[in-house]
Amino acid sequence: MIARRLLLVGTALAFASSAAVALPAHAAEAPASVRVPLHVVRIDRRALKVGIEVALGGGPKRLYELDTGASGFYAAFNREWWPAFEPLGDPPITQTYGSGVEYVASKVRTTVAIPSDQGDVTAEIEVAQITDAFGGPLGPQDHSTWNEDVAQGEAPLYRHFFGDFGADLRKKDGLASVLPQLPGNLSSGFVVELGCDRRGGPRLVLGLTDAIRARFRTRVAMQPGNGDTFPHSGLPTYAQQIIEPTLLFSRRGTVQSFTTGALLDTGAPTTKVHEDDELKLDRALVDEGKRIVKPATYVSITEDGVGEGDLDLAFLAGQVAARDRVDVDRDGGGYVNLGLTPFFRYDVMFDVENGVVGFVPCRNGSSGRQLPLIERRMEP
Repeated sequence: MIARRLLLVGTALAFASSAAVALPAHAAEAPASVRVPLHVVRIDRRALKVGIEVALGGGPKRLYELDTGASGFYAAFNREWWPAFEPLGDPPITQTYGSGVEYVASKVRTTVAIPSDQGDVTAEIEVAQITDAFGGPLGPQDHSTWNEDVAQGEAPLYRHFFGDFGADLRKKDGLASVLPQLPGNLSSGFVVELGCDRRGGPRLVLGLTDAIRARFRTRVAMQPGNGDTFPHSGLPTYAQQIIEPTLLFSRRGTVQSFTTGALLDTGAPTTKVHEDDELKLDRALVDEGKRIVKPATYVSITEDGVGEGDLDLAFLAGQVAARDRVDVDRDGGGYVNLGLTPFFRYDVMFDVENGVVGFVPCRNGSSGRQLPLIERRMEP
C-alpha cells in the first residue's frame, strides 16, 4: 500500500527504518561534521530572515526559513518540487507563529536532502505538508494568496520562502526538528554562524566534534523538555524557552531587572519582551507609540555558564532590527524572545547531545553594525 500511494504522487521512495546520508552511501560512514550555506534575506525595510536550501522527496531544492524558535518542518506542496512522499493518515495539524502566520498541514514521511560542503545530507523524516496558510503577512483566510502562489511555483512566504524549517528542540504535534534526526554524529548538535563576517558567508555547521565544542568556552544549560526524545538519534528534547537569563534595563535612573525564560530564535527579526502581569517593563523604559524599549536604554542579558565563561550580552537599545531594537508586546506571554540579535554578535552552538548552548563572540568585535544584507530569491 505504501508503494502504491507513493506512485500516485511521483517517484516511489524506499523508506528505511533509520536515516541515511547521501555521501558516503551508508549512515555508518556519515561525516562527523558538514557545513551548510545559509542565506540572509531582507524581507522589508526593517526585517531580516534566514534561509536554508532543502530538497524534498527527490525534487529540486527550495529555500525555507531557518527558524530556531519553532518546531517541525512545515513545507508548501507542489509536485514540481516535491514529487514523492508517504501520507501517514493522521488528522490535520495547525501551527501558528509569532508573525500571525497559521499553517494547516498533513503529516507525511519523505526524504529531506540538505546540500552541504560534503554532498547532500539526506534522511527520511516525518514533516508537515501545508494544505492551507493565512494570517499575518499572508492576509486573512479568505484573501490569502498562498495556494495561488504555490500553484504557480512562486515562494509564498515573504516572496522568498517555501515554508518554515523549524529547528527548536521540542517535539510538538508529533513533529520535531530535522537536525537532531540526521545520521551518525550529524545529529549531535549544530552551530549557527551569521554575523562574524567570515569567508564563505553565513552557514550552519551540522555535527559537533571536540574541536568545534572547544571554541565555545561560554556554555549555558538548556532548559529541559518534557521527556520526549528525537526519532532516529534518541537524543533528548528541550524547552522552547531554551535558556533562562537575567535581563536588566537602565535609563535615566530607572533600573529594572528580571529572570525569565528566553528563546534563541532566528525566525524573530527583533528581540521582544512578551509582557504579562508579572513580567512588565516600567513605563519609563517604553516608547508607547512605537511599542519599543526607548532608544539609548542600556540592555544587559546575562546567565551563569556551565563552562569557563558566563553569557554577558550588553547593548544600547535602538531602532534597528537584529541589532539593537527591543519590541514590547502586552500579549500575556511572560517571556522574552531574543530573536536574531544574539546571532549577529555570536556564533551560537546548540549542543543537543550535552544539553548546552554555546556562545563565541565575533572576533572582529561586531555588534551587528554591518549586517550581511543579501537580497535573494530562488528561481523556480
